[in-house]
Amino acid sequence: MQAALNAYHKETPFTALPSVTLPRASPPRTRFLSRAEAARLLLATRKMEDKEGARGIRRFVLIGLYTGTRSGAIRDLGWMPNVTGGWIDLDRGIFHRRPEGEVETKKRKPSSRIPDRLADTLRRWRDADMNPPAREDGTTPAPIPFVIHYRGVRAQSQRKSWVEACRIAKLDGTVTPHILRHTAVTWMMLAGNDPYDVSSYVGMSVKMLDEVYGHHHPDHQKAIASKIGRR
Repeated sequence: MQAALNAYHKETPFTALPSVTLPRASPPRTRFLSRAEAARLLLATRKMEDKEGARGIRRFVLIGLYTGTRSGAIRDLGWMPNVTGGWIDLDRGIFHRRPEGEVETKKRKPSSRIPDRLADTLRRWRDADMNPPAREDGTTPAPIPFVIHYRGVRAQSQRKSWVEACRIAKLDGTVTPHILRHTAVTWMMLAGNDPYDVSSYVGMSVKMLDEVYGHHHPDHQKAIASKIGRR
């Protein structure tokens, strides 16, 4: 807002240039899913009545937990290069979060390696979407180029499916879709991964990673803590 006002002021000067101040930042969230909770959430997708919605939310959860990708970027994923979302290149093992030609912003969307344990699952999904079996009448359905889809079209919102899955899994209202990214990064830090590698993999600054997730790392402040009280 301040930048927009300043730009306008250069062309059409204000009598008095307004000053925009941000409200105090809220403390970072500490809630993340345990592995048992994540397992319950995935199991819940198999108990949902809406099978189309269940399939989409199951894919959404798995990709979120394995890659730490933001919710919107997951829903925009395709199986081929496109200009509306990222895409999954299984031949080269690369997970592209950014659409073709999109300029990088502060909300970074770097490409990353596809996790080994997710690759085979992604191949099954791609084969099912891009090579659908023939119908009983002999006709063949059109391929579906979207990773997260509902009745053949890109899923724009999964709010109802998410709420239903959380209800079945007995997860409270603090569990929002963003918790998947938060959980993925927390698990990576708890596993002792190098913070620089984690920040590069998920598209997050090292500064934010240290401020929000640094205390989860087993080596966090280990050196100084071991020396306190020594001569």
